[in-house]
Amino acid sequence: MLYFVILFCIFVKGEEIYSCVYRNNWIIQKGKTDDAIAFGSYEDTHLTKGWGFLKIETVRKYLPEKQAFAAGFLEGYLTKHLIYDFWNNYRLNEYGKYGPPKALSNFLAKQYLWWTNQCKTNSTQYWKEQNLIFKQFRGLLSGYNKYCDNGKKLSILEMYYINAGGDLGTLNKLVKNDNLPKYSTINMEKMNQHEIFHECTAIVKILPQNQDIVFSHNTWRPYYAMMRIYKKYTFPFTKNALPMTFASSPGFLHSKDDFYILKSSQNHFSVMETTNSIFNNKLFKQFLTFKSVLSWQRILGSMYYAPSIQKLLQNFEVYNSGTYNNQWIVTDLNKFNLAGHQPNKGLLMIAEQIPGKVQIMDVTKLLLQKGYWASYNSPFSKKIRDLSGYTLKEREYGDRYSYTRCPRRRIFDREGKSLKTINDIKRFMLLNKFKTDPLTEGRPGATIAARYDLDESRPSPFGAVDCKIGSKKMGVNAWIYGAPSHNDQEPFCWSESVFADVVHKNLPDRFDFDWIFVKN
Repeated sequence: MLYFVILFCIFVKGEEIYSCVYRNNWIIQKGKTDDAIAFGSYEDTHLTKGWGFLKIETVRKYLPEKQAFAAGFLEGYLTKHLIYDFWNNYRLNEYGKYGPPKALSNFLAKQYLWWTNQCKTNSTQYWKEQNLIFKQFRGLLSGYNKYCDNGKKLSILEMYYINAGGDLGTLNKLVKNDNLPKYSTINMEKMNQHEIFHECTAIVKILPQNQDIVFSHNTWRPYYAMMRIYKKYTFPFTKNALPMTFASSPGFLHSKDDFYILKSSQNHFSVMETTNSIFNNKLFKQFLTFKSVLSWQRILGSMYYAPSIQKLLQNFEVYNSGTYNNQWIVTDLNKFNLAGHQPNKGLLMIAEQIPGKVQIMDVTKLLLQKGYWASYNSPFSKKIRDLSGYTLKEREYGDRYSYTRCPRRRIFDREGKSLKTINDIKRFMLLNKFKTDPLTEGRPGATIAARYDLDESRPSPFGAVDCKIGSKKMGVNAWIYGAPSHNDQEPFCWSESVFADVVHKNLPDRFDFDWIFVKN
């Protein structure tokens, strides 16, 4: 009987399609209309599954600018009930009741105006592509504000703040704020010296006998931001998003995790990143400028249009903002040969960004030698380590800052070769046995899937909040998991936690969700 009810509910609900059309002004119509410029659906299941599911497709016959605006407009409409709560959870927890510091808003506003002006006036191909991202952003704002509830409209700058979430992880630390909430990310870092409070853990793994190449990522972030949407964009105005599937959140036109799968008739890429720290603040004084392109803008432009993973990373390097300084991990899945013989270059490339520099490296040979590539919030390049301050930190404080001897690296070394199936990777990417694993030194954040809320002396609502897995054989499909890891620990539950001060509107109370297979 229960089985029948579940099937019946799915059949009745289905996916309601909506269209974005232009009839003297931009409007949303139910169903797929003949004049739809974009159409799509949203499955509102984040409270019951840990994820919602968004699909948006644009119609090729329309001008690229119209397609991009319509895609954003439709997303603003479909996720309007989530965007405001997601923004307020961020704003109140990171800045408090007085909002962002004026100096921060001034910098972001100047960068937005400069970017907008370049998009409108610069005729180079780079800026033509950036202009389509600008159109998508303005569509998002317009669609949201036209259909949102009374009293919940957002300014341009507020929507820009949402999309700049990754960049703000850098910028928030560079401005003074005397009113930080207790569990702001900056305060959590201060309470937990030498711990990692940014994103994430990632792996690219070749399965035995070249059965497949698998890539996986878990996101570390504050628990108030566990409002997740798995998105599918099919955009004929791009070269590679045909489609692009990715893990995201309300209001983001990008992932921020980051985790993307892109497929077209010519290319099949995966794109992930983990974040590195900048301990050398002289780099910001020397290179930080509003006349730059933010990380989310650069990665979207690079992914949408690059013909190869090398060109993708080279495009990303241009107008480096020095914010959201990551190790980007990009795999050309078409180059992986399921029959056996692998290329010695061009399969896996990384780029490590710091203010003033992006270093691009082909690490295909290292992947083939070891069988996997691990990424864990520590730069690979010696030059990047030296410039960003990791080398000095390692000398002063030891192995926690070491690339080869930090806890997660040692866990990768211990477990990496034993990962032979997708199920092995599922288990590994949720690993947190901090009480029994000697490599963690008893620290719940010093493992593959952090759970800082379990630190008995200084609990913090921060950790690995999800996992995503893709592979060459899976195409644009993915396994996804939306919760702090509860393989080895109890599920996180707001009402049973000590985090009463943390604003977490429109989130589940108990995160005991399981894996979901997303078929696109």
